[in-house]
Amino acid sequence: MLELLAPAGSMEALRAAVQNGASAVYLGCGAFNARQSAKNFTPQTLVEAIKYCHVRGVQVHLTLNTLVSDREMTEAGELIRHAAQNNIDAFIVQDLGVVQLCRQIAPGVPIHGSTQMTVHSLPGVLLCAAMGMKRVVLSRELSREEYERLVRTAREKGQKSLALLLEAICSTGIRVSEVRFLTVEAAKRGRAEISLKGKSRVILLPERLCKRLLSYAAKRGVRRGEVFLSKTGRSLDRRRIWREMKALCPLAGVRAEKVFPHNLRHLFSRVFYEITRDISKLSDVLGHSSMETTRVYLISAGAEHRRALERMRLIL
Repeated sequence: MLELLAPAGSMEALRAAVQNGASAVYLGCGAFNARQSAKNFTPQTLVEAIKYCHVRGVQVHLTLNTLVSDREMTEAGELIRHAAQNNIDAFIVQDLGVVQLCRQIAPGVPIHGSTQMTVHSLPGVLLCAAMGMKRVVLSRELSREEYERLVRTAREKGQKSLALLLEAICSTGIRVSEVRFLTVEAAKRGRAEISLKGKSRVILLPERLCKRLLSYAAKRGVRRGEVFLSKTGRSLDRRRIWREMKALCPLAGVRAEKVFPHNLRHLFSRVFYEITRDISKLSDVLGHSSMETTRVYLISAGAEHRRALERMRLIL
């Protein structure tokens, strides 16, 4: 039997999905989901949502599709327990540590592998099955050649801001919500300090990217603060970035369903790992370390990490 699974970023969206025929909804609660721009649910409204759906024969899947640090595991465990006690139908998970946590705390609740796991092959699916997952949402990966076409097409169409933004995301592995931390000051330092929703990390910026960011900012008269701004001087809206990327797809001959900001992060991950073969280092680059831990990492491995970033050649 086919399942019509709809996203629900708020109670209003959830009701609309149910009333329009969804057989299941997925939603986030707290900080452990990738849809941070949505309203999302609190532990209390999560219970209301589950009751509303179950009365109407609709299932509720809870997204836990972010990477979770050791210090966050207790909080994640509390959310898993709360959801299970209130009859959640499934967990959608990215972090393998969270997969284990779900199995320990709520062994009767099915676990689904999130698209953030970037599983796109039969061996990957079989590995997830061996770890106890009942379903895997396959990722739609963007190839390097497709990425290059997008950047090249943006430049040819005079969309220099979009071309640079694509390069900035893909060459650093930042999230679209972290673009505002790419500042003139960060480009001059060669690193950006990101602090978002109580989590902090430092990312190194490739030298070529820094030069392009500073040149772009200078041409636009930006002397300090965020490099990427709208015409009115505001931070770029997430929806606008998505819209511009999607509009570029037919011009570049790239399937629209493969193009979204997080897939640039996936491409960064694949290329970084191909060069370094160091999954621990990649986890540190993409994860949520404390600022102090990240600074220690930069002191011990910063130069080597910079060399790896330059070798990736994702600044075209």
